[in-house]
Amino acid sequence: MIRNASKNKVLIKKAKFAKGLFRQMFGLMFKSKIDYGLVFTFYIENKHYIHTYFMRLPIDILFLDSKKIVLKIMKNVKPWKVNVYGRGKYVIELPAGKSFNTQIGDKISFK
Repeated sequence: MIRNASKNKVLIKKAKFAKGLFRQMFGLMFKSKIDYGLVFTFYIENKHYIHTYFMRLPIDILFLDSKKIVLKIMKNVKPWKVNVYGRGKYVIELPAGKSFNTQIGDKISFK
């Protein structure tokens, strides 16, 4: 589950975690249906580039710091976009529209 703890709202009930280089490289590519949020955890809080090559659906992207505070939000990112980037320790990809009412500074929780 991924929720906005600041607003006590569930963003999406199901969460998966992109563990390992292979899973992080492919993310949500080739999916014709997205019914979960995908959480990327990085070793250091740094600038990360995300692409939407080979994606079939638009997504929302949240960039979080090490305390899981939202630093940047990108909504309705279309397939085949390049140079989607932001700083963060965590990056969450959600189906488009699921980050509704989430704002920079909100705390996010996931399990």
